[in-house]
Amino acid sequence: MDIVTHAMSGLIIAAPLAPTAPLSASAFLLGSVVPDIDMLVRCFGKLRFLRSHQTYTHALPVIVLAAVLCWPVLGWLGADEPWAPLVLAAGLIVHSLMDMTNTYGVALFAPLGRRRFNLDWIFFIDAPLMAASVLALVPTVLSLWGAWPVRAWPAIAYGGFLAAYWPVRWAIRRRAWRLSPEGTRSLVPSSLTPWRFHGLAVAGQRARLFDLNAVTGAIANDSERPLFDRRYQPWLEKVAEYRLMRDLSVGYYASDACQQDGEMTILCADLRTRNFGGRYGMLEMTFDSQGNVRRKLLHV
Repeated sequence: MDIVTHAMSGLIIAAPLAPTAPLSASAFLLGSVVPDIDMLVRCFGKLRFLRSHQTYTHALPVIVLAAVLCWPVLGWLGADEPWAPLVLAAGLIVHSLMDMTNTYGVALFAPLGRRRFNLDWIFFIDAPLMAASVLALVPTVLSLWGAWPVRAWPAIAYGGFLAAYWPVRWAIRRRAWRLSPEGTRSLVPSSLTPWRFHGLAVAGQRARLFDLNAVTGAIANDSERPLFDRRYQPWLEKVAEYRLMRDLSVGYYASDACQQDGEMTILCADLRTRNFGGRYGMLEMTFDSQGNVRRKLLHV
């Protein structure tokens, strides 16, 4: 989930607490956004970012530890809202659960385990969810600015929307899988249309890319492309970025290869994700005739 939607959700849900429990309201809002502080790891390189993003700061053991450590700190500061650490933990958990509904998921039990849990119910930018967040945010902000007394109804309405939206997206995805062609490995939701999915099916060394309408079962934009992983496997396995993306995605393949002037250029991409051009994780590598990497460019 994008950080903007996380922030809007946190503010909407926390707003009713603001008049009587401002510390707890602030704690929930902080918990709603602070896990994405792992974006700063990007400063230490793309590879480290891919390894770390949505792991430790999104993990349940770390959330429990953060809540426990908050209690003595708040006591030392003389805060009169002893439940604030629990509210902080609630914000952190909501953030992680929302991210778990996305494509790359979260390592819920890091550092105890590195397995990522993802449901693929929505893409990380989801137009219906963002629209609902904006609609609920307007009365929330106006009330906090003093246009009228702070009321709980925007938070209640928004919470009701979320409670209904997740089961609906689960049901749509389940139907999409029933309608998907044989050999389908992945169905990634469209950012704009809830019932449209970008599908990937693999047979041998060929990939089939298609768009599936989960309401009608219609398939559009159906195409095939060759895969080059088996042919160049010894070369590709030397590249850490390739190995990491293969671990992150069942749809990561070498999808193009071109030889020129004694060098081989190979393009690897996550064929599951085609929202916004699908460039996340795309890796361009150039090898010499002995399979040594000359140049590489990772898009993150």
